[in-house]
Amino acid sequence: MSKNKSNKRNKRNQTKSRKNSAGLVFTQLNNPFSGLPQEIVAEIMVEAGRAHEREFKESLEKLLEKISSFDVLHLICILAVYGLFVGMTETGKTSKKKNSTIHQAHVELVQALALRSPFSEQSYEPIPPHQVQEIWDLLISFNTAFNLKRLVQIQNAKTEEKKAIIQVQEWLRLHTNIVRNWGYFRRVISIAKRLYWDV
Repeated sequence: MSKNKSNKRNKRNQTKSRKNSAGLVFTQLNNPFSGLPQEIVAEIMVEAGRAHEREFKESLEKLLEKISSFDVLHLICILAVYGLFVGMTETGKTSKKKNSTIHQAHVELVQALALRSPFSEQSYEPIPPHQVQEIWDLLISFNTAFNLKRLVQIQNAKTEEKKAIIQVQEWLRLHTNIVRNWGYFRRVISIAKRLYWDV
């Protein structure tokens, strides 16, 4: 059998298997807060904010301890290579397979924390793989805790208007937390105002 016929047969089989697959399945989930009064929901969110505030402090202490124990340049290089590099397809487009949990902001955070202590006090010890994984996980939990610890602000919102303002502000913060250098300051303000004017 020729190579072309074999390739055509393989393509036909792949097409059939695609057509036979079930596809996406959507499941509706009920809102766990739907039956609760607003005051109870606010209390739950404030308590969650306090828990994340504690987690934030613990994560920060652990990060500082680990960063000072190893060669920070070695650590930053590893985080940048494994977290930030993205492959390219044959057509020159960015590969969509990459879905890293570490972003530029996380690497910048490690650099900022390392710069808090004098260079002479920093370690030159190479960082072992299991410690890289621990720091990787810590950076993710630290970032989540940083965002969610702000939930305690809800207790300061006395009116519905104030609550709505806080919700919009936090939504914007959450969705722009790791976006860096996407425009000059005045242009950023101008574009943001146009985008969110109706909100």
